[in-house]
Amino acid sequence: MIRHVLKVTVLLMTGVACLYNNGWAAEEEWNPPSVGPVTAWTAPLCGKVKVVIQPFFFYNATRGSFNRDGHYESLPNGDWKNQFQEQLFVQYGLTDRFEIDAQTVYQQNVVKQDGKRAASTGFGDSYLFLRGCAIEEKNWWPHVTALFQLKMPTGKYQKADPDKLGTDLMGATTGGGSWDPGFGINLTKCWRS
Repeated sequence: MIRHVLKVTVLLMTGVACLYNNGWAAEEEWNPPSVGPVTAWTAPLCGKVKVVIQPFFFYNATRGSFNRDGHYESLPNGDWKNQFQEQLFVQYGLTDRFEIDAQTVYQQNVVKQDGKRAASTGFGDSYLFLRGCAIEEKNWWPHVTALFQLKMPTGKYQKADPDKLGTDLMGATTGGGSWDPGFGINLTKCWRS
């Protein structure tokens, strides 16, 4: 695990250094072609015939879960669950006001339960997005982008191997084999001082 964290750190530091050296630090206007701060999406699109590729790395350590009544239940003493996700997010500008995006995840799940340990790797569910600019930021109006998303069941969600303790079900936590459409609106407003 430490090896993974070191790789991620080096990749992130290299990426920031490259962006800084390519003049990003000299730009005065805030207009990131990104999914935003932390994991929130910004409304501005990436631009016509531009490609933005963003890797994300997440590490989750589970100590328990919520039951059907909403009460937290800790894992038994000595049991644990860990997950490391590598997500790839790609944006492509079809026009200045319309883009297509995709996101996929590759994950490693590791569980220790009742003295048994199991681990699995594989792809989770993937997403396809269509985004269109409805209003560009002007005066007091925020930048408004409408989006359509489709979650696709690319992760394993059934026929679990009993010896894998559920670690081999990569898509079960995001819908269990369903094709799920979604709609949304992103708003971004930049206040300059």
